Amino acid sequence: MDTHSFIDFQSDRLPSGIQSLHRVRHDGYVIGRYLLDECADAKLGSPQLTLIQHDGQPFMLRWHPVDQVSATQHRVEPRQIHLTPPERIIQVSWSGRQSVFIVALEVGFITSSACGGTVDILDIMPAQLDIQDARIGYILEILKEGLEQSTTAGTLTLACVLLVGRLLEIFGSKPGPPAINGGLGVSRQRRVLSYIDAHLPR
Repeated sequence: MDTHSFIDFQSDRLPSGIQSLHRVRHDGYVIGRYLLDECADAKLGSPQLTLIQHDGQPFMLRWHPVDQVSATQHRVEPRQIHLTPPERIIQVSWSGRQSVFIVALEVGFITSSACGGTVDILDIMPAQLDIQDARIGYILEILKEGLEQSTTAGTLTLACVLLVGRLLEIFGSKPGPPAINGGLGVSRQRRVLSYIDAHLPR
């Protein structure tokens, strides 16, 4: 693995040390399986937000986002999920070749009207080791199955939109729907709807 790599997963040519086994590239995102060569204190980043899920045997990872003070030693277990925001540089080390599943999401996709993200949210989103979230794990399983079965672009895009929505809920301080107080009770709603239905012109 090169000591400095800025990895554009949309590119036809990936940096040395990253082998694409099978990937699908669409406008706004890439999903794929990759092999990563052994790495010693490499500084890696990407223009895309990347989610990485480990497929192989456990290994030790040294993880140090350059905007944080200290490095972390972390034991990576199968199916763990890690997040790197776009253009965030992480200094990493690991031994041996590692098999991973990666979802790379373009900034333009995240900030589209379908997803509702903003550049400000991405700027404050932290790099994250070992995301413990069942919904993210479930969406990644859908995407992996879609990759293997050559699922339609529409289905993959919808899954990626749901993935972005969940990431924004967890890490991006995306506001939830406003609380609504008052209003009609259930029985009154039924009576009003019945009245409207009975008096609408046919």
